[in-house]
Amino acid sequence: MMYIIAYIHSHLIRYRVLRSIFYNQGFKVIEEEKQEIKKGFNPLYFQRSKDSEATRIKKEEDRLIKRHRPQRVRICKSDFLERFTLVEWQSIFIFWIPVICYLFYLSYRDHHLSATSYAMTFISGVLFWTLAEYLIHRFPFHLHPKSDWAKKIVYTAHGNHHDDPFDPLRGVMPIVPAIFYLVILYGVFYAIIPMKFIHAFFASFLIGYLLYDGIHYYTHHGKPKNKVLKYLRRIHLVHHVHDDIMFGISSPLWDIIFKTYSKPGYKAPKEF
Repeated sequence: MMYIIAYIHSHLIRYRVLRSIFYNQGFKVIEEEKQEIKKGFNPLYFQRSKDSEATRIKKEEDRLIKRHRPQRVRICKSDFLERFTLVEWQSIFIFWIPVICYLFYLSYRDHHLSATSYAMTFISGVLFWTLAEYLIHRFPFHLHPKSDWAKKIVYTAHGNHHDDPFDPLRGVMPIVPAIFYLVILYGVFYAIIPMKFIHAFFASFLIGYLLYDGIHYYTHHGKPKNKVLKYLRRIHLVHHVHDDIMFGISSPLWDIIFKTYSKPGYKAPKEF
């Protein structure tokens, strides 16, 4: 089983993920949309409009409804590094699903958990992801630092998405930084979670992550038909208008608990 997963994974990565990062999109986008990088650092996200708040809100709502896109935001001066910031949405599923399967396989092979234990571990892993998603989005991603170096970090991590929310190649977390963050989280979980639960818990945590990234991409690029997806799209677009509320993407649970669910007096357009 392990060798089958590894074989499929290696071929999928070779023919889809690497192609999407380097050959299919990377070189093409860099060459077509290369723009001069000005000295200094002046991202739009940290240049709040001089318009009145009502005018700013109206402009942002119109931009989100019409899905207006500016020229792609350039993040890295290096063409090589810039390619790693561009990724097709399918790539994250192709990369992480075999990892999830392998973690569940390890859990089954080494620990033989009961069905109840698997169910509880699954619920715990997904639920913990929703909390991590909320905390990461609310605090590191929406810091408003004063120094230029800190602004660069926040802008690279998330601010660029608010400048260009409909960029199809930046709608999900690129694989390379995702690996970095998730390896760190795995190390933390490994230190505090009993060994017999760690693989199933982290696999469930990754499922929560994929649901989040998939939902996030769909809220910007899809046309939801069912009530749940319409609702999730609506609350996320509200976040783009008011970036101090609605930090949950896959669930509003923690916004409700921590009272960041709504903005007094604000009513979102029906087009959201």
